[in-house]
Amino acid sequence: MQTVQTDLTILGAHTPTPAIYWKGQQVTNVSGLKVLDGKVTITVPEDPLLAEMQAAGIIVRRV
Repeated sequence: MQTVQTDLTILGAHTPTPAIYWKGQQVTNVSGLKVLDGKVTITVPEDPLLAEMQAAGIIVRRV
């Protein structure tokens, strides 16, 4: 058994529905995962409400 301590945990990366956790909390609504040259790219769908607000000229900042 191997144990690793890290903030990012990816289970089933080779499957169509990987489970991704950040600091123990599951990242939901993941639509894509790519790991290339040690860099991880996680794709999540844009919130349609926020996209509509941005189209109306409202600045949306993510924290």
